[in-house]
Amino acid sequence: MKVLILCEKATAMDTFAKALKGRSGQKRIFASLTDSPDEFQLTRAQGHLLELADPDQQVPSEQSEAYKKWTLDEIPWNYTNFKWIKRPIIDKRTNSDKNSKDLLERIRKEASDKDAVIIATDTDPSGEGDVIGWEILNYIGWNKKVYRIKFEDSVPSILKGLENPYEIIQAQHGRYMKGLSRQFYDFLTMQYTRVATLLGRKQGYDYGVVRTGRLKAVIVGFIAKQWQEIDNYVKIPFYEARYRDENNYEYARKYEVGDTFRHTDKNDAIAEAKTLTDDVPVLKEKKVK
Repeated sequence: MKVLILCEKATAMDTFAKALKGRSGQKRIFASLTDSPDEFQLTRAQGHLLELADPDQQVPSEQSEAYKKWTLDEIPWNYTNFKWIKRPIIDKRTNSDKNSKDLLERIRKEASDKDAVIIATDTDPSGEGDVIGWEILNYIGWNKKVYRIKFEDSVPSILKGLENPYEIIQAQHGRYMKGLSRQFYDFLTMQYTRVATLLGRKQGYDYGVVRTGRLKAVIVGFIAKQWQEIDNYVKIPFYEARYRDENNYEYARKYEVGDTFRHTDKNDAIAEAKTLTDDVPVLKEKKVK
């Protein structure tokens, strides 16, 4: 078989080349299918080469203008209308997608005479590496066999992974589906950015775009909740019976919600104290730790 091995980035391809003693050559990979060595060629992406197009390009044309404007009228978005279109990544420094397109076209040409592609992107639990691999294959229109290997970034691990490539089908590839769901959710958190920016301006805070997201939104929500609790906090005095020894050390019971030894009436605490024994704490054990 003629096989294209798709690595995630240049440094990863270098490690694969070291393991395989070259960027192309012969190695018996599909031992269960043939006794002959397979022809392999290495290629690489540059992390994500594709990204989701802007929200206004994801919805039907009659809704496009509404999603392009930054207003609160269309929020929350109706994500069921989204087409989830992807495009080559635009480099923000040059405002061009040329670099991404050039890499994608190179991969397309390299794959044109191959029988199979092995996705050899990172195998992190998030599924991001699987998304990187599949979105490239979707873009170049690949419709032949696809295999996956598990490995770590080391020569022995790569060689071991190439002993056991397993075939994957996109619609049944759980880790890819997991990564794709995460990507879609991240995209939808753009709503948080728009809401935070618009409401911030309404309150007189205009510091540009207030960028939020999956993690930032949770943090901002947590801080808001804490401030709310601080603002609503009311000091309530309480009384409890405690023990003080001859060296003036004070011992108190650890309070947890539901405990009844804290009293709002001082007399109740005094009454409880009379029911407690006056035993002196005894040292039962001493350890060096």
